[in-house]
Amino acid sequence: MIRRSWFAGLGIAALAAFAAFTVYGVASWALSQVAPSIWFDANNRARIADDVQHTAAALATQHRSRTQIAQAIVERIDSTSGYTAAVVDDNGTLLAGNSTLAGARPPRMRPPADMPPPPGTRSARPGEFRGFIYGMHPPFTPNTTFFRWPFGGVDSPSSIVHIDGAFVIFAPPRDALAAVQSLERRTVAVVVAITFLLVWFLTARLFGGALRPLERLRGGLLRLAHGDYARIETFSPQDEVATELAEAYNAAAAQAETTATHQRELETNIRQFVADAGHELRTPLAVIMGYVQLLRQSGQTHDALTGRVFNEIDDQGKRMSTLIQKLLLLTRLESQEPADVKILDAADVAKSVVESFRPLANGSTLETDVQGDSFVQVSESELHEAIGNLLDNAIKYAPGATVRTRVRSKDDDVYITVSDDGPGMSPDVRARAFERFSRGETGGSVSGSGLGLAIVERALERAGGSVSLETQLGKGTTVELRLPAWHHLSQN
Repeated sequence: MIRRSWFAGLGIAALAAFAAFTVYGVASWALSQVAPSIWFDANNRARIADDVQHTAAALATQHRSRTQIAQAIVERIDSTSGYTAAVVDDNGTLLAGNSTLAGARPPRMRPPADMPPPPGTRSARPGEFRGFIYGMHPPFTPNTTFFRWPFGGVDSPSSIVHIDGAFVIFAPPRDALAAVQSLERRTVAVVVAITFLLVWFLTARLFGGALRPLERLRGGLLRLAHGDYARIETFSPQDEVATELAEAYNAAAAQAETTATHQRELETNIRQFVADAGHELRTPLAVIMGYVQLLRQSGQTHDALTGRVFNEIDDQGKRMSTLIQKLLLLTRLESQEPADVKILDAADVAKSVVESFRPLANGSTLETDVQGDSFVQVSESELHEAIGNLLDNAIKYAPGATVRTRVRSKDDDVYITVSDDGPGMSPDVRARAFERFSRGETGGSVSGSGLGLAIVERALERAGGSVSLETQLGKGTTVELRLPAWHHLSQN
């Protein structure tokens, strides 16, 4: 959720930044086209050029020197127009004025009479424009890329007037240019900031409105996965897509709730049926077994066939009795709370169960490797039943094998492991090992209920633990029980 929100915010920021960058470029281009004409328009240059020509002619009639004429022209331009100026001779020598403007003199120029006046210029007064004006720079800042302007450096757009034997170069003062550019920078910065914030706000609002139904649907699905079938609120009727999503989810939640309720009722009925059937079958089965024992004790069996019949009845009766007991136990594990929960040492329980199975080992070797002080808080009868089922399966399905029972504590858990080096299980049998009435490959020739591992799994779940099974054909089977360890308060 955090990562998704972070990516959404990053996307919105990228979109807003792109919009702001675009506005910045457009504003820069527009200002680069408009600003120079505002700073230094052609008519103003024409008036200055005309004034320079008049001043130079007037001073020449007074027999002033070139240096004096140059100094007078510079002072007049500086005082009357607010521009800065410089005068250089044809060889590039500075005669007067600002030395930084001297480099603007063109290397070669045709005579003024051969060159037309610049486009868009006119005399301040008809007939008074007798000189020549030459624009050295185009009306945009030179050596500046499109998106760097107006935050790059600025060169003053300068113009040149040719008089007798010299060039008069004049340009707006840098302070004025800096002030104008500062205003432009602030204007562009404000426009970019407003654009960024506006696009961010509108995009976030748009995305938020579009994603809100999906987020609500996602929350409903997560609750549904945990068994909460609460409906989600519908949206505004104007939002047809969101309304359809909410209605579809509510219909699915209602169907899932109905199905889950029906499933719970069915499971309850099945458990009740199993419990009732077990109780009802146990009584007549006990009567049958009693009569079989009575007939055997009466000594009235004379031939081998009768003996085999009695043996088969006895075996099947015992099998049915075991199945009923397992069914009743599984039903109790699923419906009742454990009644004999206590704190006990899992090592003692494991050793007790192993010893009780030694007479039933059927050629198998039973080994124990237990670590004492492996305390757990569980139902003693259910833990005894779980370990006993594992040993019973190992002895029945791996006759003659070595069956090893281990108990150890690690961190906050106690592990009980029952392993054998028998034939193991195939992948198909392993996949159904914990299903009810599941039998191994030799299940038809081995007596059993097929409920052993299902009982083990349910008993461990009730104790807050878990069970895992590892097996491989020809290499045996290992079943591990994990139970939460019990620690005395003084040990914490």
